[in-house]
Amino acid sequence: SSVTGVQDVCSSDLVGTEFFSFMGFDSLAVGAGGKLYRQYVSSDSRYGFGADVGAIGNWYLNQPVLDAFHIGFSVLNILSTPMIWSNTGDQGVLPLNVFVGAKADLLDQNLSLYVNNAIEGIAGSAEYHLDESLTLRGGMDTLSRPFFGVGLFLPNIAGLENKNYSLRVDYAM
Repeated sequence: SSVTGVQDVCSSDLVGTEFFSFMGFDSLAVGAGGKLYRQYVSSDSRYGFGADVGAIGNWYLNQPVLDAFHIGFSVLNILSTPMIWSNTGDQGVLPLNVFVGAKADLLDQNLSLYVNNAIEGIAGSAEYHLDESLTLRGGMDTLSRPFFGVGLFLPNIAGLENKNYSLRVDYAM
């Protein structure tokens, strides 16, 4: 039998910053990162490097219903090296992925509406904060596949050295 897998050996945010009142946005956050992957089958392996970039533009509107609007994009593996098997010379590259999305914050930021490209088509979703510790989520993609979830936030949990920690648990179906 052989063991097959992909391992994220190292990933890192290389650089990121935020600009305020820039290019028509109230704030614009930009960043770049990189990752090194190892794929292995039995004792043979190959490595690949990928670089990612992204940006999120924000408008803080403070209207009676609409609090803020955000748009963002990310390009994964905009630069990547070939991954070459040492025993056969076969090669491949990490796939180029482009993600684009928008978010509207409403009702004192208790309700968030999302739209973004999904693996197949467009996805729309909503997130409602019942209170500071409980969030309900739901949505659907263009293939009519619904998804639901709940988020639970537990602050001030006693931990090591008498320090307080927070725990967030998210479940999605």
